[in-house]
Amino acid sequence: MGTRRETGSLEQCLGSIKDSQETVQKIPFRHNFRGVKQELEKVQEETEKVNTLKRNIDEICRSKGDTKEIKGLETEYRVLEDQALQKKRCLETILYVSEVENLFQNVQSEFEDRAIYLTEREQVFDSIFRNEHMEDSARMHRDCVYALRNTWTWLSTVSTCMEIHLQNAAEYQQFFHDSHYLVEDMQAFLHWLNSENMRSRVETDEPETVIRHLRQVTNRLLDYQIRVERIGERSRNIYPIHLRKNLKDYPIKARALVDYEHNEVSIKEGEECTVLDNSDSEAWQIRCKDGKESEVPGVILLIPPPDKKAYHESQRVKDQLIINWDTAMRRLQIQLTQYLTLSAQDTPEKELHNISSNQKADLMKLINEAVQLLRPPSTDDVDFKDLVVQSTNFRKVLSQVRPGETDVKNLSIETWQSNGKIFTLYKEFITYAKTYKRAISSSREKTDLMLRNGKGPVYSSKAYFERQVNS
Repeated sequence: MGTRRETGSLEQCLGSIKDSQETVQKIPFRHNFRGVKQELEKVQEETEKVNTLKRNIDEICRSKGDTKEIKGLETEYRVLEDQALQKKRCLETILYVSEVENLFQNVQSEFEDRAIYLTEREQVFDSIFRNEHMEDSARMHRDCVYALRNTWTWLSTVSTCMEIHLQNAAEYQQFFHDSHYLVEDMQAFLHWLNSENMRSRVETDEPETVIRHLRQVTNRLLDYQIRVERIGERSRNIYPIHLRKNLKDYPIKARALVDYEHNEVSIKEGEECTVLDNSDSEAWQIRCKDGKESEVPGVILLIPPPDKKAYHESQRVKDQLIINWDTAMRRLQIQLTQYLTLSAQDTPEKELHNISSNQKADLMKLINEAVQLLRPPSTDDVDFKDLVVQSTNFRKVLSQVRPGETDVKNLSIETWQSNGKIFTLYKEFITYAKTYKRAISSSREKTDLMLRNGKGPVYSSKAYFERQVNS
């Protein structure tokens, strides 16, 4: 038995861990640069405290040995360690994005510095002229003022392009993050489906337990299906921003965000052009619709959807859901086979005596349909063989029953009525799974067609494909 001092030290250490857990959880996620940086500093300070707690825990472990209290203490510490690390990583990620705020701040300072500089240097606007050329000089001065005004307007126009690129970049990152998280979530659910607990033999004889379990699995998969469909819808609108950095296959179509004129090149907002080379991020080599080639600022051009990477990502998510549906269907088939075997085996013959003709017919229909529904692909399935034996015995007992005139009410009849609900839910589950798989198969065959124009694949719809062929 530990001394009072050791016990106090253990409780004190556990209390410190709980306090740190609460502190870490309460550290908020800011969105602006200064706020994120400050919260990250708080996490780093708390991490140092966590390291100090680890040394205290090690000392307590050496003095008290491997006890239940020590194991609980170590578990709470691991929770704290994970929370601190997760919070730190997340804040570092947010900081990585929010640092762009400083770039915007620098640009804003540049605007002001240049405006002040031009304002204070009055000679910039002074007209240089001789008396005999006053009219020409005045015209040049006026044109200069208007041109400078238009330059500020142009920069404002470019800033709207930046807003569009910012939004596209945010949606790109959020799409792949959400997709990755969804796959992780589905893989965790798949791990649960394949866990030892889910593989263990069914021993319950309570139909309500089975009904809750069946609904839980079905609802979880239907929830995944909704989220997967949203990912699929979003994938069609993701802009391939990675092609702005690394375009391997030339040429590729782009669209102008604003009107642009330079020398002999004139391109209107929304007009398509062909990108010949974008290795220089500031000046893209393009070919306009009239065949003229020139360099234009890359910021005014947009490479439109669809994005091949986003398409493949949406297919990966769909494939994972199909795996989950198939695994759940197989797992439920095994569990229901074992449950029905147990239910048929444990039904007392005397409780089937004098059941009505309708009850007898319903029970016979239920056991026959259930056996057919649970029939596995393999003929060597041991669980199904047991079910066949028990269902045969059950049907034999039913066939020998002399029906009464009224319905019988007892525990066995209520159980089999609930069993009917179970297999109604299971049939709905199978329908959901097969319908989804057929929809995915049909979608891949008819909708997501790959077009090739000799310069790399482009994904589009069947309707778009038909338009391209007809044109």
